[in-house]
Amino acid sequence: MSVPGLRLTFLVLLLAPESPVCEAAAQGQLVEYLGPKDGQTYVYSVSGDQNSNLKQVTVAGVAKSKDELLTCSPASAAEYPDEVRKLGARPVVARVTVHEDAIVSTRGGNTTTLLKLPLAANAAHWTNHQVATLPDGARRETILRCGISSIAKRSVLGTERTTVTVTCSSTHHGVTTATTYAEGLGPVEEDTEAFTPDGKSAGVLKRQLTAVRDGVEECATLTSTLAQKPAPSEKPAH
Repeated sequence: MSVPGLRLTFLVLLLAPESPVCEAAAQGQLVEYLGPKDGQTYVYSVSGDQNSNLKQVTVAGVAKSKDELLTCSPASAAEYPDEVRKLGARPVVARVTVHEDAIVSTRGGNTTTLLKLPLAANAAHWTNHQVATLPDGARRETILRCGISSIAKRSVLGTERTTVTVTCSSTHHGVTTATTYAEGLGPVEEDTEAFTPDGKSAGVLKRQLTAVRDGVEECATLTSTLAQKPAPSEKPAH
């Protein structure tokens, strides 16, 4: 004997936002914005760097699972200047994961939220405690208030994709950042603008994805070596 409304109630519960099915689907959305993709190196052009002749940077990606990625920046130590290489410099490794309702990046024990559900403008806000590289080359530790500022369709490397832009600003309005993520690629653009104490722009440091190439040999070797060592303790995200 069937109970009236029981089947409908079951379906509603099955598809409720907190259900495992919906949670997995939401996390699947975020996975599309992880990048660089496994086995690929992303090449970004750089402009606005006032104290350097640097014109491009690279980031390599090595996937550990469908929702966990290790990145190396630069993709190879060979990209460092000679004087830096002589000191034994290695690419900086970060761990990027989909954790619950967000994409988070952990580097040097510090965790930063990159993107957070729901993927809609002004729907969610979060706070990051991080170091920003400014146009004059200085690195400033700051607290940034972040949120999704826009969702759009645009051409990225010749293919139309959905893009999500996250805008962050420091509590004292000294730094703002805007990072754009493209579906199926991950981070494709980043602008960092610094301001003087009287509110005037001190310059904008821009990075834009210009090419994707296969091959991450050095990053794969480096991350494999690091995986054999004890992981550093991670500070909780703000």
